Amino acid sequence: MQSQYWKELYQLKTHIGFIERQLEKSESIDRFLKIVLAIASSSSIGAWAIWNEYSWVWAGIIAFSQVITEITPFLPYTRHFYHIKAELNHTHHYFMSLKS
Repeated sequence: MQSQYWKELYQLKTHIGFIERQLEKSESIDRFLKIVLAIASSSSIGAWAIWNEYSWVWAGIIAFSQVITEITPFLPYTRHFYHIKAELNHTHHYFMSLKS
């Protein structure tokens, strides 16, 4: 019985670690995407002011970054943020109750 308890506790801790890694991965993807979009948008505005003859290029980059910004909440990794955090919180509380 005790070995089963420790086995379950170990599996639960492993599950918590996996969920934490998935959350970190999703958050880093989201952060990277936001940084790239901010740089693309702001640098295109600056480039548009300097090189007017290529205004269609800068306008296209700005439009593309705005479209990506708008669809970001609907991408799979962002939809899972809430669910992953809730699952992690629930699992962590369960682990703590088993541990004590």
